Formats: sequence, C-alpha cells, structure tokens
Amino acid sequence: MGFRKVDHTADVAVELEGASLSELLDACIRSMASMWLDGAGSLPGSSATVVWKRHAHSPEGVLVAWANEAIYSLEVNGFLALDSACQVAQRGDGWHVEGSVAGRSLGPESSFTPAVVLKAATWGDLHLHQSDGRWTCRLILDT
Repeated sequence: MGFRKVDHTADVAVELEGASLSELLDACIRSMASMWLDGAGSLPGSSATVVWKRHAHSPEGVLVAWANEAIYSLEVNGFLALDSACQVAQRGDGWHVEGSVAGRSLGPESSFTPAVVLKAATWGDLHLHQSDGRWTCRLILDT
C-alpha cells in the first residue's frame, strides 16, 4: 500500500495503491499529510483520533469524499489527518466508508501553515482501477 506524488500542471496529482479500496483510502490520507507536512521539523498540535463516515454512489465517490473530508477537517476543524484505518462496504444504496483517523488537533494558538494548501480533491482525470487483487488510482488535488 502506498502513494507517489506526480507532477501535474497547476494542481497536484497522486498515484495511490492498496490491496483493497480501504487501503487505497488510507494511502490517500497519508499522501495528503505528506504534502501538508513537507519540511516540517516537528508535528504541530496534540495527538487526536476522530471517526469519519462517508457515503457515495461509487468507489470514486468515496475516495473523493474521504479526501475532501481531510481537507475540510484541517481548514474548518483544525484537525490535521495523518493516517486512517477505514473499512469500505458496498450496500444497496451505494458505497460506505467508516474509519478511525489519527492526526493532530491544532488549537487556536497553533501557528501551523501547511506546506501545500489543498483546496479540494477533484473528479478531473480521476482513474480508479481494480486488477489482480490491487486497487490503483490517480487523484488530482486542487491547490
């Protein structure tokens, strides 16, 4: 399970992979944390764990929702997601993801500034595939 940053015009592209869709979503969170913390000498804030739940009509939808929850949580709640342990299930009404997300709670006194400001995970050029027991994806993040 892993990720690789890819050069992309005006935005950031990441290639994600995992043995399951759950592992791929976990890699997504780690890739974003890597960009936010690039060059940071130490972790800001205090250790925290939260639970996220998202629903979508497709695997691509849960990926975009999971990534956008990380962005929202940093911008609005001051929670810097570092890693997740999630489970994805397909049910009659679509795809559901729920998981524990480990990160850092940034208080109002925090002076943390992300190395890269991510605005949104996008649907543009989104490629998600399952083959030979592996999930792979290219995801574009708007900066």
